[in-house]
Amino acid sequence: MKLRVLLLIAFVSWPALSWAEVAEPAVYQTVVAPLPDEDLAAGCQYELTLGDRLRGVRGVWVIFDRGRDILRIYTDPNVRSFARRHDLALLMPFHCRSKSGTDGDLNMDPSKGIGRALFAALERFAHLSGHAELGSANVILLGFSGTGSLVGPSNRKAWKT
Repeated sequence: MKLRVLLLIAFVSWPALSWAEVAEPAVYQTVVAPLPDEDLAAGCQYELTLGDRLRGVRGVWVIFDRGRDILRIYTDPNVRSFARRHDLALLMPFHCRSKSGTDGDLNMDPSKGIGRALFAALERFAHLSGHAELGSANVILLGFSGTGSLVGPSNRKAWKT
């Protein structure tokens, strides 16, 4: 009798465990074009990864591209597992060059386009993924150097036009 109960529990539990282990993340990509008054040389590219496309998103972990080491963080299995467990989307904004004053590097002044483009990308991903909460989700910023300037404005309205 005990063996039958254990086998039944194992049989019923196995599909749920297997689904969680083999579920593929949903990956979306978009490009946000610069507005005429912004210091963006071209459209900014973004990639969003949802660890579980069926669960709601509680926040977005933004990992700014500043080289291969940062890209490794974005693709690290432990980082992805952490994000999935905590219902965080992972967002990778790829290098978005400026038109002037920085020798083609990022212009991290949010008012020059990079801030607006980030939230425009999240609004697009909300539509593409069917996760409306991405349009208003809290963000966690990870990056070096100029990324710190994006922390200044405390709300999305400061970066929207």
